[in-house]
Amino acid sequence: MNDFDGLLAQVRETSIHRATTTETYAELYRQLLCDSLQHNASHIHLHCSPTELVIRYRVLDKLRLRAILPVEASDGLYKAIKQQFHLDQFERRRTQDGRTVYQAEGGKRSIRVSIIYALHGPAGVLAWEKHDQKCLQLHELGLLADQEALFNQMLRHRRGFLVVSGYGRAGRRTLGHAALLAAKSDGREVLSLEWGPSRPLPGILQCDVSGPSGVSQLDWILAALRRRPDAVFIEYAGNQDTIGELIAAARGSCLVVVSMERGFEHLIDYLRCKAIPRSVSTQAVLGGVGQRLIPRVCSNCTTIYTPKDSELRQLRIRCEAPSRLSFARGTGCSECRGTGRSGFVGVHEVAVMNDDLRTMFLQKSPPEAIRQHLLDRGMTTYYESTIQKLVAREIASTAAVAYCQHLWRELKGWITVDPDSGLARRTDRSDLEH
Repeated sequence: MNDFDGLLAQVRETSIHRATTTETYAELYRQLLCDSLQHNASHIHLHCSPTELVIRYRVLDKLRLRAILPVEASDGLYKAIKQQFHLDQFERRRTQDGRTVYQAEGGKRSIRVSIIYALHGPAGVLAWEKHDQKCLQLHELGLLADQEALFNQMLRHRRGFLVVSGYGRAGRRTLGHAALLAAKSDGREVLSLEWGPSRPLPGILQCDVSGPSGVSQLDWILAALRRRPDAVFIEYAGNQDTIGELIAAARGSCLVVVSMERGFEHLIDYLRCKAIPRSVSTQAVLGGVGQRLIPRVCSNCTTIYTPKDSELRQLRIRCEAPSRLSFARGTGCSECRGTGRSGFVGVHEVAVMNDDLRTMFLQKSPPEAIRQHLLDRGMTTYYESTIQKLVAREIASTAAVAYCQHLWRELKGWITVDPDSGLARRTDRSDLEH
């Protein structure tokens, strides 16, 4: 029995009587990370049932059971995890996401965590980040041509407030870094305030604000803004004082790129700053870019096929010449470990602020009404972007269905696809059966 197994046995005995100390849970967290590296795990999955806390490792894309603890141990272990990642200990509703560094035997390793709150308690995923991650340029993000043009248009502004959004591990930081690199290419001085370690950006000052230095995020931001940068990326700007300083900088002479989890239509929640009137803060907003990640088809084992009518109906696709459409799927190989997928591809939404949207924000319109206004303006949605990536044979139809099924309620018609250009656009008709 190794040290980790012995510690698990100790926690099983003491957690039922709630006699496990905080130090024991902190040591359990550290031993958990060390044990996962010894098993070559890429992810650590924690799941609560009514009576148990289940720990699984993902090794070679397969989940393997590692340990089962009493459910009473979940509070202590999640408290230790939140402390290490500097997350809110009292949050029990919203998804939490963080990043930190673990000093392993072979050197420092970056690890991320995502925590959601389910019926029987929190569920978390700890993911080791790869060493070979590179900085993506704007044109490498997978934006559609019209979306990239709108994003570049907003980045050309010398001042303003720009939002990048995405749930969980949707690459918000990658999106923000691409925006900074685009601003840097114009000769501007840029810097990045990040929550946890990151890949280096050439020519960009990066500050890790997650360390236990006793300096608050607001103090970091004030110190950064005193350098008078031309552009700055802020990760996890949460409180009103922070937002107030950022809006003031955006109204001055700085392009401020802020990361948030929810979409652009929820921006009003981030602009509730008592020190600055909403009429002033909305004038500083340029727009928002949202990103979601979908598994990419493995290029080593891709097979091309003509989709069946049932497959098109399931995805709500209409095409005048369906026989000319071709989809891709991975059959599985040693390169992708038999999964048929390799990496991820981004799908995006880009929203640009205008006078009508400002009026809706000032009138405190609900997010649903704001989103409907964006759709009426012809914004390319996640659904349309996903279908275009499917037609371009970048993703498989199974991945498209898995992602799009929660968007079907928003789609009141179907998606019309041009087999020649690959463009996908919404229709206004709602009868899908004829």
